[in-house]
Amino acid sequence: MGGHISLQTAINYPERVKSLILIGSPCSNTLNLYEKVFVPINRFSSKMISMELSGKLQAKMLSKFNPENFDYIMNAFSMITKDNWVRIWDAVTRMESRNDLHKAKCPTLLLTGDHDRMCHKPR
Repeated sequence: MGGHISLQTAINYPERVKSLILIGSPCSNTLNLYEKVFVPINRFSSKMISMELSGKLQAKMLSKFNPENFDYIMNAFSMITKDNWVRIWDAVTRMESRNDLHKAKCPTLLLTGDHDRMCHKPR
């Protein structure tokens, strides 16, 4: 969330931000129809399913290209309360900057990976 929060700061307070380096930071949760449909369903379902299942789903998705991440993500989920996870996920999935990017006036370097599904439109 740090990258998106930094981007929001540059948009809302451009005089306070000299430059940005954003690594794998999405500016939108609605890049395509899949995300427009899936994100609200996912936001709702996060309130209903267990933390263990949420952790497994996130770990599976986020460790697709780096399987060693699976155990790390599962461990991280074990340290988050359900209430905190719902609050975090709600905040992450509601951040939207795409239509306001022009308001960020500072030089910005964007770094994304070839397989970063959160920053690229699926092909």
